[in-house]
Parts: sequence; structure tokens; C-alpha cells
Amino acid sequence: MLVKNSLQKYTKQILNDGTYEEMVWLHINTTTFGLKKDIVVGCIYTPPKDSIFYQNKDFVCNLSAVESALISIQLLYENVDIVLMGDMNARTRLDLDYVKFDKPDHIPGLESFYEIFAEQYVEIDVPRKNSDRIINPFGKHLLEMCWENNLVILNVRKPSDSRGNFTYVTSSGASTIDYILVSNSLFKSITDFCVLTPDISKHFPISCTLQICLETYTDKVHNATTRYKWKGDFADKFDAFINTDDFIDKLEYISDNLDLTTIDNTVLDLNKLLQSIGDKSNMKTVSTSSTVSRPQPPWFDSNLRSLKHERCNFLNTFRITNSQRDLERYLDAKHSFKDEYKLKEELFKKSLIEKLCDERDSSVFWSNIKTHFNTNKAPAVNISIGDWYDHFKTLLNPTVDTSDVNFDNFVQQYVTEHESNHEQIVGDPGYAELNREISEAEIIHAIGNLKAGKAPGEDLIPPEFYKRAVSQLLPLLHKLYNCILSCGTIPKNWSKSIIHPLHKKGDTDIPNNYRGISLIDISCKILCIIINERLVKWSDENSLLVEEQAGFRRGYSTIDNIFTLNAIVQKYLSKPKGGVLYCAFIDFSTAYDCISRSKLFYVLLKRGLNGRIYNLLCNIYKSVQSCVRANGTLSDYFDCLSGVKQGCVLSPWLFGIFINELALVTKTESGSGIFINSSIDDVFLLLFADDLSLLSDTPGGLQNKLDILQKYCSKWNMKVNIEKSKIVVFKNGGVLSKIEKWHYQSNPIEVVNSYKYLGIVFSSRLKWNVCCKTLSMQASKALNVIKLCISKLGSRNANIAFKLFDSMVSPILFYGAEVWGTETIPDIEQVQTKFCKWILCTGLKTTNALARAECGRYELYANYVCKPIKYFFKLMLMDRSRLPKLCYEMLYNQDLNGRINWCSRIRNILFRYGFGHVWINQGVVNVNEFLFRFKQRVRDVGLQEWHEFTSNSPRCMFYSKIKSGIYRESYLVNDLSHKLRFALANFKCSTHLLEIEEGRRTKIPRENRVCKICNLNQIGDEIHFMLKCPILNDIRNNFLPRWLIASPNECNLISLFTSNDPVLIRNLSIYISKGMEIRNEILKY
Repeated sequence: MLVKNSLQKYTKQILNDGTYEEMVWLHINTTTFGLKKDIVVGCIYTPPKDSIFYQNKDFVCNLSAVESALISIQLLYENVDIVLMGDMNARTRLDLDYVKFDKPDHIPGLESFYEIFAEQYVEIDVPRKNSDRIINPFGKHLLEMCWENNLVILNVRKPSDSRGNFTYVTSSGASTIDYILVSNSLFKSITDFCVLTPDISKHFPISCTLQICLETYTDKVHNATTRYKWKGDFADKFDAFINTDDFIDKLEYISDNLDLTTIDNTVLDLNKLLQSIGDKSNMKTVSTSSTVSRPQPPWFDSNLRSLKHERCNFLNTFRITNSQRDLERYLDAKHSFKDEYKLKEELFKKSLIEKLCDERDSSVFWSNIKTHFNTNKAPAVNISIGDWYDHFKTLLNPTVDTSDVNFDNFVQQYVTEHESNHEQIVGDPGYAELNREISEAEIIHAIGNLKAGKAPGEDLIPPEFYKRAVSQLLPLLHKLYNCILSCGTIPKNWSKSIIHPLHKKGDTDIPNNYRGISLIDISCKILCIIINERLVKWSDENSLLVEEQAGFRRGYSTIDNIFTLNAIVQKYLSKPKGGVLYCAFIDFSTAYDCISRSKLFYVLLKRGLNGRIYNLLCNIYKSVQSCVRANGTLSDYFDCLSGVKQGCVLSPWLFGIFINELALVTKTESGSGIFINSSIDDVFLLLFADDLSLLSDTPGGLQNKLDILQKYCSKWNMKVNIEKSKIVVFKNGGVLSKIEKWHYQSNPIEVVNSYKYLGIVFSSRLKWNVCCKTLSMQASKALNVIKLCISKLGSRNANIAFKLFDSMVSPILFYGAEVWGTETIPDIEQVQTKFCKWILCTGLKTTNALARAECGRYELYANYVCKPIKYFFKLMLMDRSRLPKLCYEMLYNQDLNGRINWCSRIRNILFRYGFGHVWINQGVVNVNEFLFRFKQRVRDVGLQEWHEFTSNSPRCMFYSKIKSGIYRESYLVNDLSHKLRFALANFKCSTHLLEIEEGRRTKIPRENRVCKICNLNQIGDEIHFMLKCPILNDIRNNFLPRWLIASPNECNLISLFTSNDPVLIRNLSIYISKGMEIRNEILKY
């Protein structure tokens, strides 16, 4: 690698200890060039398949070593971008190198994982092209490396290589095997890529251009606000203060002075009182500034601090005196600090592993994960506070393109006339329940629903204050909330919110790539929770929301809509002669932010909402002001004239009731739809919040629905994003006809072969291979984070590794398995298998079944097949008014008539595992007990198949003797080095180079596979290596137990390999490692 003289001072060669062959790594300090991160450049060469390079290697592709190097780089530098370049002998066709990692909102339990995945949300919109239409095994490996490490291929994605030129040309053909790969976050800084023309070699040179910016700007003003940071350590102090007579007296005084005219002062006085308690409790205030000093590691205690101070003093003294005595003192202090630091680090990591393994509280588990493993530092964002202000002010005050002036005037007049309607409808049956006084029980329930750790609003008071002091605050809050409900006036401070920009995707320097979360005072949030509970109950009791809307409703989920769409598609595709279903997936532009509030309140009135609750909602939105908090400062406040509040608990229900009008008008004006069951109307669409899919079984019917949508959007000020809206024609093959074209406002809508709906990819032929491939690619990204976490611990402890896997990766892999999880999916299984081999420190050549057995892992099928079975039981218990239930009945009847669908597969699974009576009875008495039995039965069958495989496979002859089942080996949780674990695991799994295995691969007769390093003329198998080969006698006497040397037979050898004694296992591993080294040295000559 050549570096300009002028750039040498910014560069440093790393990983140059000979560990990584055929690659050179260079760290570049780029802060001088205005880039956000430093860059590590790797020039790599991957020898072709079957090269002599791979002899005596534990891998068959040098890209495996590159992946190991990437992990090492992540440990050296917490936040760098990667550039890889070179001849990789990988042909990648047009296959995906990049997969969008969806924010896991739709996957329960993964909300806390978002922060760890912050960098996974960079979108690469430039599609790949490639003149080379062939893919080879190295190419597949390269693509997987890209998914797991957030790398993208530059070839073809930049102007000078728009056609995807070949990089290697000979008389026998041409191919693309030379690449430049860069981190997702660096992609936008690469301005060009080019395959150059000099033909001095069969390989054409390739180059890329990196744009640097020598001038950067940051906001100079840092009006950093603070808030009270709740920690469990403060609980006792806080409790002591809130139980004092002084605190109770002040609460009573505030309450006594509360009436309809003093609401604002009451809220201010309550805030001051709670803030004073926070101050007295010495709660740490945390700056919201983006400037954060680098903290010491958690094991850096007072003793280490003292030793470090002592070391510095001795160093300063030596620099003054230059005496030998002071030098020795300094060196002694330095060694003492270093030894103590290493000891404290090891003890801390050991304790952390035990803590994580034993932790049963998911919230504490995730807190520890984020605290110790979150390496995604917030990137420097070059967006000024003024730009943030302009962006959100424009977004929340959109220019309305009114095409129906008469309707707008009618709405305004209608809402104005009904502003004080609550006095006229006291006799309404719904009035009493909706508008009754707020009870203390409702307040307690609402405070209980507050999530700890959430950011407060302008008052800076965290939710923990209210949760901890609920009994003391209850009388005052009860009186306060009822005063507010009675007069309909909210405190002025409650009209203000702080917008926190949350990065969604793409370039971090573009405001449009952020979603604003409104932070409101917790005292306001409590009241909103109470009101929301009432509104949800009222709308459910009056069936205000259509059944097709599954978003943000109790008992509904994304899986319900996924199952429903799957069932409707199967209805058509399972027809004997095939059928066609047309589906338009519609994407709305900033739907929540663009709602006209006058039209929202018109809908509320039209649907029967009235009285004090209605007036309270009007006043909440009457004056909405926001400011933006970013770059350590707050912007000025501005008015927000449209949209619902992001982050407010009322917003999902308000949006749902608003967009419900679209469903109603579509049902009224569309004519015929999709017939499901005679007990319900035809289905015309599916909704999950603002995710809309329009359905029809004719091209004209779908166009009609698009026309209705256009009229609706024009009337109600909604906007459709044409570029992101797509149409899928579901059918069993064939090309589109001339009439299968659709438009929206004269703009054509693209027809695609697949579409990701609510996180699941639906293909036009309803095949799940693309879906599962996408899930596995997304899970691979998560897997790379886990590998980094484990590497930071310094030990690949299998217990914590698979706990992380089950917590972080499995939910991503299994998402949507309710519809696709009825059969074994290789792409899904591959993710766990590769992880098992990584834990074992073995190469990809290790037999999959053996790698899983060593780690004590069954096939993932045993887990995800339970999800469709569990959903089957959910459907059995579901009310017949629910759309998924009716779709199930439709599929059930079709299955009876011989049509293959989801029900057919559920039936086959239950009969296969001996539970046919469950299908016949359509349910069980105890679902949880059955699911436990079912999963165990699947595992039992898997264990039987595993025994059959290991007993009959020539490669498993030794393993079948030393392994009796699928269970985790003790050496995977003990402190065994990478080198020793590699030696032991490879030997046990027969991924070694003994003659018995080499001969099997090269098809040498078994009797001719004799040991090459001794003259006993015996078969060079595992038993010969362990017990008989005379060349290894010395190390055998040093490391193997005396009882084995005294009686060297197969039975005793099996006892050694099945032992859980850590000393025996360690010595066994050392023997194998040293024995293999001796063999390799002899075989060199």
C-alpha cells in the first residue's frame, strides 16, 4: 500500500503482527479532512478456491479472516468507517449486498435495541448493476459479509461505472472480481468509482474518490438544559423528603388555593415543589448538550485512580531528576497500575457475564446491554438550530392545497357551531361515561402506565417522581384534573412541547431524515392517558373503527393484517385454474403531521364525541407551540397549526378515527370487494395506522379504489407518496396484460414483484424465500453487533452469547413466522449455524449438525414452528367479528375442498407430530401446556434425526462415540482461549487434517489412510493421534491424565472427552493444539 508523503502523519499501519495473511490494514485520522469518523482501509487478496493457501487453514475462503479482522478493528476503534479493496475472487451477479434494517417497532421487545442499531438505518438508494451475471461461493460469502458489517459495494453505484464494467478479462472470459467496499455511513462521501483502462494486467485498476470538507460548522451557542436523572440509589432520599410534614403541608396549601382560575399557578407551584425535592435528593442533572466527555471504564475505581496518580507523580519526578532510582520507582508504579487495571478489568467482565446470564428482568437486562455494549456514539450532525427550527416549523405548518373550498367552509362552520355543545347533550347515554369526573383509580392506573426512563417535557420532571410519590400527590392531582375537565382549560405550559429529532434513515445531515418526538410535561401525559383510555373504550363499545383497521388497537397486531392479507391472496392463488388479486400498497407523506385539525374535530363531532372531553381535546390543540432541542440548545418556540402531536398517547387514536373516514367512503363507493364470509361486508382495504393496502380482483376495481383515494386525499388534505406506493399483482405466473396498468392523479404507479408490508416481504407468487432471505440478512446485522459485544467481554461465553442471540436475533428472524413458519427454512437456520461455528472458533467446513450439538442448540425450526401453532389457537379463541377469524374459516372450508393453504400446513404439522386430535377438535383446553408439549415433541423428533445422521455419516464416526445428545459443552462457558477452543472443537467435529479426514475428502480407501508422521503403519484417525502415535509421546505424558496413559483404550478416551473437569479439558486442548503444531511442522518437509 502506497501513501503520499504529505499524508503519512495521518496514517498508521495496524493488525500487522502476521495474524492476517494477504491483507494490509491502515488507520487514517480524518478529522483534519472534515469527516465525521476516522477510516480504516484494508487492501485484501482472496486466493481462489482450492488454492494451496488454504492448506492447514481452518477456512476455505480468506474472507473469513477478513471478517475476523473487522471484529478486531471494531475492538480497536469504537467508531470508524471501513474501506475494503482488492482482488476478492468473488463473483456476485446482481444479488443484494445491502438490506435495509427496518426499525424494529413492529417486533415486540426490541424497542430498546434501536439505540444499538443506530447506524443500521442508512439507506442506499442506488441499485446495483453488473456485467458479470454469475455468482460463485466466494461471491455469496462476500455478500453475507456486507450484510453483517454494514458494507456496500461501490462498483456500478457511481457515475464513472454506471454500466458495471468487468474488472478481469482473459481469453477464456471476463468477470467482476475486484471490488471496493465501504461502510454505509461513508457511502455519501464517495463521489466516484471507476474501472480504469490500462491493461498492464488481466486485472483492470479500480479507483474511488473521497470528498473531504476542510470547513465544518457547529452551533456556537450551547444553552444546555438539564433534567433530573432518576437512579435507584436516590429512592431512599426521595422517599424521606416526600414523607416529611413540610412536603405534605405544601401540597395541601397548593390544593387549598386551587380553583378554576388558578390552574396555571397550581401547576407551576407543583413543578417547583417537585423540582426542589429533586435538588434536595442530590439527583444528578444531565446536560442535553451533545458534547460529552469520555468516561472512565466502569472498573476504574478509587484504587486505580490512586495508582494512576502515583504513576504520574513518579514520572514527573523522574523527568526532573533523571536518576536511576526514580526511573525504577516510575517503572514499578507503571507495572503496578497495569497489573491492577488488568485484574480489575478481568474481574469486572467475569462479574458482568454472570450478571447477564442470571438476569431474568428484561428491562434490567436491556439496560445492562445498552450501558456496556452500545458503541454507536451519536454522530456529529451538521444541522444548525436555525435549520431545525425552519424544518419543523415548515413541516408542522404545511401549505394547504385546498381543492374543495365548499367542504372546508362547511367544516369550519360546523365545528364552530358545536364548540359549546356539551351543555345541550347531557341526556346523551354516552355522555355520562365519557365526561364523568376523573377518579383516583384512573389516576393511579395512568401513573402506573408511565414508562420509567422516558424524557420529560419543559418542566424537566421525570416520570419516576410521580410513580414514587403517587400516594402523596393523588389528592392534589385528583382535584387538579377535575378542575381542568370541568372548565376545559389546560395550563399554558401544557400547550408547549419540546421536539426531539430522532434519526429514521439516510443522511444524518438532512432534517427530512428525522422524525420529531414531542416531549410534554409528565403531569399532562397522565391526564392524556386517562382521556385516551376513555376514548378507546368508547370507540370500541360503539364500533367506530372499521374491522380492517388493526393499528394501535388492543388485541390487534401487525400479524393480524399479515395473516389476513396472506389468507386473501391464498384464496385466489389456490384456485384450481389459478386466480389473480390486485393489491395497491399506499404510502402517505407525513400523514400524522398534515392532518387538518378542523377536519379532525369535525370527524370527532360527526362520530358522536361531545361534551367536556371534546372541549378538552379542542383546548389541547387550540394553542400548540413547539421548540426544537438539538446540538445542546433550544430553539425559539413556534406555533404548530396542523397535525397531531408526535409522542402524545392521544395521537394514535386521533389519527385512527380520522383515517377511518377513508375506509368508510371506500366501502360506500367501491361497489363489490373481496368476499370473505356472508356474515360481513366485502373487504376493500386493510389498514394498520397509516399503512394502507387497497384490494381488488379486477384491474378496473383497483383503479376505482385509487380514484376514490384521490378524491379523499383532495378533500381531507392528505398526500400520497407516488414514488413509494407500489402495486403487486398476485398470481401463479405469467406476464402483465395491457390493461393491468394503474395511475394516481395521472401518474403511473409502479408494479413490482414483491413488497414489504408491515415488515414482511410478500412476493407476487406468495413464496416466502425472498421474505426469509430478507429476515436473515437483517438478523445478520444484529448478529454482528452481538459478536462485537462478546468480543468486548474477552471470552466467547456460550451462555451469554446465546442469551443475546435469543434476545436480539431470534425476534428478527422469527418475525411473521405465524404465516411462513410451517416448514424448515435454510436461510433462517443458516444464521444460527454460522453463529455456532463462530462460538466454537471453527471454520465454515464444520458439519452443521455437529456445530449446533456442541453449542446445545436445536434447529431453529423447533422454535419458529410453534408460532403458527400458537396463532392457530389465538384464532380459535378470537371473536367471530374479527377479520382474521373469518379469514381462517374461509381457509378451513377451502382446505376441506382440497385447496392447499395455510390451514393445510397447520393440519399436516399437527398430524406429523402426533397431535391430529387437536386439529380434529379445533383446539385444546390448556394452550400453554400444549405448546410446551408440542415444542418438546418437535425437539424429540429433531434429536432422533440427529442421532440417525451422526450414526450414519462417515464424518461423524468419532463424534458419535463422544457425544450422546444435543447439549452445551462445558468448555464453551469456561475460560478457554480462542486457540485452545479452536483446537478442541475442530478435533471433536473432525474438521482437522488427520489422514482419516483428508483421505475421506480425497476418496482414499480407509485402509490406506495411514499416519504420515510415524512408522506404525496405522490408520491416522483420532484414536491413533490421541493414544498411539509415538511422535507425540512427550506431550502426551505432559498433558494427558495418568489413568489414560496407563490404560490407553477407547473407553477411557471417551471418558476424557466427556469430562466436565475444566483442568482435564484445558490439558486435553493443549495436547491437541501442540500435537497439531508438531504434525504441521513435520509435514512441511
